[in-house]
Amino acid sequence: MFASLVSRVAQVKAVGMALYVGADHVVWATSAGVLSGERAKARGDFFQKVSLWSWFAASVASAAAQTGDLTRALDEMSALKGDTDPDADPDGASRADTEAKRAAAAEARAHMGAVVTSAAQAFLALALLGKTPLTKRHVASLGVAVSLANCASLAPSRKSKTA
Repeated sequence: MFASLVSRVAQVKAVGMALYVGADHVVWATSAGVLSGERAKARGDFFQKVSLWSWFAASVASAAAQTGDLTRALDEMSALKGDTDPDADPDGASRADTEAKRAAAAEARAHMGAVVTSAAQAFLALALLGKTPLTKRHVASLGVAVSLANCASLAPSRKSKTA
């Protein structure tokens, strides 16, 4: 059942993003004057709403999927905290255990960042639809913050200096 739910969430995300991109192209074509005529403005407004609602749906689906991944990463991290070899070091942890714990913690942090970013994107889509009490300045600030978070998630990880 869980695998079926994960599959459905992935489908919602894929369809939402496809509709978002497709509808956004129609909005662009309308605003650029490629599509013109007496009904062009109404068509552009309709596709703008379709685009933003699709982005909202895809962002919620992404947050749900990342929440499942975060739960698994936290479960793995908890399991590793209990697995210590008392004969390995005076601290009770071997180098491999320490590295495994660090890797699990890094994975959990990455998934947490993805959950927060996806939730912020969903909120931003609602704000752009006018479904939140945010001012235009707040919406713009949220958009910049979400864009920066997405850029930061794409950046390569820094190598830590080890002695």
